[in-house]
Amino acid sequence: MSHTPPVCAPHGDIIQAAVDREEPPQLSQAQLLWIAALLDGLAAQRSGAAEGLRFLVFGVGLDSDVWAAVNCQGRTAFLEDSEEWIGRIRGSHPGLEVHHVTYQGRLSAAQEFFKQPWLMDVPQSVQGACWDAILVDAPRGFRPYHPGCMESAYYAVHTARRCTAAGRAHHVLVFLHDVNRPVESQIVQRIFSGPGIRPLGVIKGQLGDLAAFSIAQAPS
Repeated sequence: MSHTPPVCAPHGDIIQAAVDREEPPQLSQAQLLWIAALLDGLAAQRSGAAEGLRFLVFGVGLDSDVWAAVNCQGRTAFLEDSEEWIGRIRGSHPGLEVHHVTYQGRLSAAQEFFKQPWLMDVPQSVQGACWDAILVDAPRGFRPYHPGCMESAYYAVHTARRCTAAGRAHHVLVFLHDVNRPVESQIVQRIFSGPGIRPLGVIKGQLGDLAAFSIAQAPS
């Protein structure tokens, strides 16, 4: 019996409903629409695929159900280090795929990470997977004792390179939030650089600027 994929609601309607909530997402409406539009364009390029997009999101929050709804035909997985937020999201949206992770680094030691980066541990079901798009919006990074986004960003770029090199993705979209902050600015310079990485632009937001990149297989 053939499987008929669900029909996703229009992205504009999903996002409008989210920003109209009493507690709207931190990403602005323009940023949410930009991500959705790029995902939609990527899905159109893969129109012959049997399933929807593979979308990995670092962090859960007030936009988690938005991404699951936008990518209703695909797999959307979330990685979160806060047990409190995991409990909150599982309570309000029990159908979401949410995994707990831990981070070893600290924002105060960001320079040490840049000098000698490491690959963070993720659950087995995520570790070997490939993704069409990755959103890096966690962990927290506005206090010296916070983990910062160094590990999550490095994992995103490393995974994108691994999957494109193996032919399991033609290219991977990676989004990075808060690129206006000092450490995220260094992440862009140090991690989102090199052959095969193409910046797609930046959308400013009141609660942090959002950058997007396309990562393809590096020329041999």
